[in-house]
Amino acid sequence: MKLTIYGKDNCQYCDKLTEYLLSIGIDFTYINVLHNQRELLWLKEQGHTTVPQVYLAGSYIGNCDQTIKRYS
Repeated sequence: MKLTIYGKDNCQYCDKLTEYLLSIGIDFTYINVLHNQRELLWLKEQGHTTVPQVYLAGSYIGNCDQTIKRYS
């Protein structure tokens, strides 16, 4: 199953997370919410106010630190 990461440009945590996942060979889809207003609105409806936010097959995984901890 593929992770979906919701992030944005110039976000140190988004960069940290994507670099980590690439380094351990985890496949993911990255959605830049600054370029996709529909996804940004959906993220806000879920109660998220920060990025990155990570989902696996529709289930919430967590933010940067929570995701790294899960895959460490």
